Amino acid sequence: MSASATFTAILYRTLDPARGSCEQLPLIEPIPPTQIRVPATFVGAAAIDVYELADATDWPTSAMFIYTTTLPRTA
Repeated sequence: MSASATFTAILYRTLDPARGSCEQLPLIEPIPPTQIRVPATFVGAAAIDVYELADATDWPTSAMFIYTTTLPRTA
């Protein structure tokens, strides 16, 4: 894999599709990641949104991930 290669991660929220997004991420492995964690906020505090792999049909160009949970971070 080239260090500059990327793929499009389609981040989808089934209960709130308007909050979905697409992110360009580094293509590190020959297989798609099973989980992606994205920085977020929860009640004004730092958190992490967790997305699980749902469809890798177009891998290595893109893969779709479904939102599963938000993990609040604590100090």
